[in-house]
Amino acid sequence: LVAKALGVPVYTLLGGCRRTRVLASIEVPRNTPEKMADHSYEYYQQGIRGIKAKIGSDPVRDADCIKAIREKLGDDISLRADANRGYTVKEAITFCRLVEQYNVGLEILEQPVDTLDLDGTKQVKEATSIPVEVDESAFSLSQVHQIVKRDVADVINTKCAKAGGIRGVEQWATVAEAAGLPIVIGTEWGAGLKVAAKLHLGAAIKNADPVVEFTEIMIHELLLKEPLVLHDGYLNVPTEPGLGMVLDDEKIEAFKTRGM
Repeated sequence: LVAKALGVPVYTLLGGCRRTRVLASIEVPRNTPEKMADHSYEYYQQGIRGIKAKIGSDPVRDADCIKAIREKLGDDISLRADANRGYTVKEAITFCRLVEQYNVGLEILEQPVDTLDLDGTKQVKEATSIPVEVDESAFSLSQVHQIVKRDVADVINTKCAKAGGIRGVEQWATVAEAAGLPIVIGTEWGAGLKVAAKLHLGAAIKNADPVVEFTEIMIHELLLKEPLVLHDGYLNVPTEPGLGMVLDDEKIEAFKTRGM
């Protein structure tokens, strides 16, 4: 609202536009190596150039899944993995060592072990060259301070919902930046204005990873007047005042529930 009143994009209030576009990453659910590779390829054919594979069961099969995706899509995509707290420390290290042997260029391993197991997360981080990201472990600003203080992870996942909005993400990013860490702006369920907020954060936050997670654009209606358009895997950052996107009243009307 402040940005709209001033006639400037939200990214201006966040320090200016560092990027005019961000690479969209989409999550692929757990399955066999063949099915995950095929699912990733379906997204690739729709213009996606960033894949985050959901893993966290059998570390050997999971490593095979990452290898299969890379072989199917080639070297030009961003490839990451999210274990969703599914591993023990030993299993996470096994996965990392296999992936390193496969030399598939895995960019990030997200949340390898349980939410509160910061010591275990640090063990995994110290045992691998693959950057380790925390998501569920980073659930408040004070917890982010603990993660940074204890040198638990290489990357911190942020979301408007868990950080308390756009300013909250900015605060988390500031703490991470002070420790020399990047943040990843993660997938969030919600209408298109939340997507717009993430684009502005990706554009303005100095230590934001250039890959932003947008699984929501493939899952549910965004209620926007103008559809999002991918440009070689990238989404352009809106430049109009405020968030720069407009909700469609007719689409909203169609989703309303009315009492008898």
